Amino acid sequence: MPYPTLRDYKIAVGSFFNAAVLDPNLKGGKVKLNNRGQPLSYAGGFAIVFPIEVPRIRKTFALRCWKREVREVQERYQKIKDFLERLNLPYFVDFQYVPNGIRVNGVLYPITRMEWVEGETLCKFVEQNLGNPTIFRTVADKFATMVKDLHANKIAHGDLQSGNILLLQNRTDIEIKLIDYDSLYVPTLRNPPDLIRGLKEYQHPQRIGGPRELKLDEKVDYFSELVIYLSFRSLAEKPTLWRRFVQNVDKRLIFSEDDFKNPRGSTVFQELDKMSSEVKRLALTLKTFCEERSIDNLKPLEDVLHSRSPLSSFPPKVLPKGPKVPPKGSLTAKDYYDQGMTYFRSGDFSHAVYQLKLAIKLKPDYAAAHYKRGLAYLKMQQLEPAKEAVEKALEISPRYIQAQKRLQEIEKQIRWIKIILKDHYNTAKSLYNQKNFAEAKNEVEKALKIDPNYKPARDLLKDIDRRNGSPYRQPKSASIRKTTVPPPQTFTPHVKRSNSKEGFYKKAIDFYNQGSFGKAKGMAEKALNLDKNYQNARNLLETIQLAYKNLAETYIKKGQDDKALAAYKEVIKIGRRLG
Repeated sequence: MPYPTLRDYKIAVGSFFNAAVLDPNLKGGKVKLNNRGQPLSYAGGFAIVFPIEVPRIRKTFALRCWKREVREVQERYQKIKDFLERLNLPYFVDFQYVPNGIRVNGVLYPITRMEWVEGETLCKFVEQNLGNPTIFRTVADKFATMVKDLHANKIAHGDLQSGNILLLQNRTDIEIKLIDYDSLYVPTLRNPPDLIRGLKEYQHPQRIGGPRELKLDEKVDYFSELVIYLSFRSLAEKPTLWRRFVQNVDKRLIFSEDDFKNPRGSTVFQELDKMSSEVKRLALTLKTFCEERSIDNLKPLEDVLHSRSPLSSFPPKVLPKGPKVPPKGSLTAKDYYDQGMTYFRSGDFSHAVYQLKLAIKLKPDYAAAHYKRGLAYLKMQQLEPAKEAVEKALEISPRYIQAQKRLQEIEKQIRWIKIILKDHYNTAKSLYNQKNFAEAKNEVEKALKIDPNYKPARDLLKDIDRRNGSPYRQPKSASIRKTTVPPPQTFTPHVKRSNSKEGFYKKAIDFYNQGSFGKAKGMAEKALNLDKNYQNARNLLETIQLAYKNLAETYIKKGQDDKALAAYKEVIKIGRRLG
């Protein structure tokens, strides 16, 4: 069933509290108001939170109201409550799920009543203490102790971020409290779905863009733990990082989503590489985490803190400063392989390729060395050499399951690149025929960045330059960056039909539900023409973009390249529209 809107909840809680709120523990209470006299509220992914003061017992509670239905929420919250009460850990607050806790527009809905904590979010705490950066080291140490305790009991929060971690500071100590348990994992839950993926500024890209069938487990916090700990350790040494890199206070720390997608090109990581050896080591580990294709391969924070540098685990005589060849006969193929993997894990893929080649030279049938060399090429976006190396591994060991799967991925990437290349070239050709030489040159150079040796594009660029009287210059090659499309969101349209932005959005929803993506896209774009920041329309366009992307991949699998190209063009158009 559809759930109330934020406005509906505000009216019920602000104007009809005693009639609407049915939880006996909240009777006689009143909602806190903001500066404009409106009910104070905090919106999250699945719920809206109202602070409720109950004078008769001199307590304040958090009234959490759901914006949409969550599967098996009552059973889930009861299992979490039972498990946490047995442990009595100091990091959690008391809470209670109430099935029919609030009446809105005559309909009963569930709520969760939680103990209210007067603490500061991580970002607000940093803002208030930039003049006392040594306290950030204390926070980092307290945080590390907390996550170690959670791991010992196989607990994961699932959405570690500034707004869900409150810091309570007194004269002598700092206390940490975790709030918002919609994504919490405890071992008594059996394969719970990973519905709330957290904020992109704290989560691994593979989790944010992962398939819907992902399940929660005790490892889900490993990435965000290191992000938060490293942020505070870095700020303790260099508080100026905050002003330099943070854009949205109370949302993220020093890292952004782009830093995780491209750690080697990140200015934040470059800055951390200039700091103390411990910060450099932790930053290198986080880079390695970013490049892992599966979050199951990540390590908990306590293991990271007590492990040595990725390079220090290799004997000095085996790990040279550069890719120099040691004296003949001094190392075996396995030594070269291990050395190559050490470079691989540290992110130095060119040295990794070199060492793995030396291993193959000593042992030509070393399937694992061929496979890992292919992975190193893949990390450098050299797809053809990657394909050749993985094929060689399969030639040696036909039942090499990892190599089989990786080869399919590489071949799929190559086909995608060819489709994109063809699209840029065809667009350039069309613009050239229209005598729009400037735009045609821009498109053909995009094609040549993908493949500098693509002869039709090179010939076309020469023709364009002759027309303009400028010499032909071949552009440098560059890699293609993949775009992670957010997962589809649930839409709850409760707006009237009209030519307003809400009306166009409602029509777009109707077309989307009918499977008419083109018409839905048109209506959503009309809504954005009226308000370019209209978030509902932007969310819907992102969902339609994902639908076209999935459609293109389906056509790719069927070998229908023309249809795949058409669908992919829609992906590009929507991406440009969203900016």
